[in-house]
Amino acid sequence: MNQNIRSTSKTVVYTGLFLALGILLPQMFHFLPVPDVGKVLLPMHIPAILAGYLLGSRSGMIVGFLSPVISCMLFQMPPVLTMPIMAVEIMCYGAAAGIVGKKIKSVYLGLIVTMICGRIASGLMYVIMINLLGIAGLNMQMFFLSISAGVPGMILQLALIPPMVKLLRKVNGEY
Repeated sequence: MNQNIRSTSKTVVYTGLFLALGILLPQMFHFLPVPDVGKVLLPMHIPAILAGYLLGSRSGMIVGFLSPVISCMLFQMPPVLTMPIMAVEIMCYGAAAGIVGKKIKSVYLGLIVTMICGRIASGLMYVIMINLLGIAGLNMQMFFLSISAGVPGMILQLALIPPMVKLLRKVNGEY
């Protein structure tokens, strides 16, 4: 088998695995006795960011966009009203992780840049949906509340993702 085909097949399979994780991991978090656990711990972000770092921006974008869309269709979480915002936000996390993963040596610094990119995308989506599309039920206060509510999730990401990226890259022979 051609090395290129094998590499592409491997990327497709791992992208599918990260996508499944992006759909199932938030459901597992709902077993925790924490109100609004998804908004607090941000479990859907983790697979998209990992896919971006390990497989590249295209895979990160696919996982990031499709995880909330499919999860909304299957489990009604995230709610339909905020699903487009999350889809674009998490897609940007995946894309940014893929890009900064190649440009910035420090996974910690790259992750911070990735988080900023995703939050900017989220804010822009709120502005578009409120001001340009006139979507009722949304306001900018929701955006700012999502940032403050998600601080524990950001801390969790900073604690988990860099060591996971380093370990998985080492296992994969990239170091």
